Amino acid sequence: MNRGKAILVAGHGSTTKLNEAAVERQTELLRNKGYSVYLGFKGYTKPLLKNTMVEIADNGFTDVICVPMFMTGGHYSERVIPKQVGLEEGTSSGVADIGGRKINVRITDTIGTHRLMTDILAKISESAEIRGNNRGILLFGSGSSKPDNSEMIEENARRLREMGVPAYSAFRKYNTPNPKDAVIGMRDDGIDDIVMIPMTIASSGHGDRDFALLPEFEQDDGTLIIGGERIFITYASPVGSHDSVSLILEDLIKQYL
Repeated sequence: MNRGKAILVAGHGSTTKLNEAAVERQTELLRNKGYSVYLGFKGYTKPLLKNTMVEIADNGFTDVICVPMFMTGGHYSERVIPKQVGLEEGTSSGVADIGGRKINVRITDTIGTHRLMTDILAKISESAEIRGNNRGILLFGSGSSKPDNSEMIEENARRLREMGVPAYSAFRKYNTPNPKDAVIGMRDDGIDDIVMIPMTIASSGHGDRDFALLPEFEQDDGTLIIGGERIFITYASPVGSHDSVSLILEDLIKQYL
């Protein structure tokens, strides 16, 4: 392993500490593998990325691989993070001036469309208790007025279907279908055992189990009653909270070692 490079895991941060906990867990898993890993957030949570860059420079590193722990690209990963680590907005590599010290910085891709993500989603579904006859995965996203979020989720759903796994998507807002319509569509396709996976890093007000509880339907302990039919539903934790995501981070890091 090249110990001359520092790894900087970049998180979003949150006021609820949930995003912080998920990113810290992935950082811990990478440290356990022997990487020199640092943690920073774009806002809300400390340490901020710009302060972590100072710490990295103080520790004598001249090369940094920054891994944005975000599901998709967009404003934060393409503009905010580069600026906070000392690069020009819209760039993913260059030399940062950190208090007069020059550091080579490279920013990896985000994690949502990585080739391993689909395998992780399939394993999350496989680990859930089998309660019905025909299982399907419902990938739940917050949605966005820009295409990044929906395209990431649809790409993973497509890959799962290519693996022979019935997979569907649903969104809180902006995009269609909503969870209610998606579940009805799954029922119409003969799915009676649904594993709903939030396609987020951590639970929050726009991607957690509480928002996906489908209040439109009668429910009883993980069972939906739709038109008199019983549909079993398992609410998985957000994909970013699963330890196996560290495999994606490590693969992204290795591309720059």
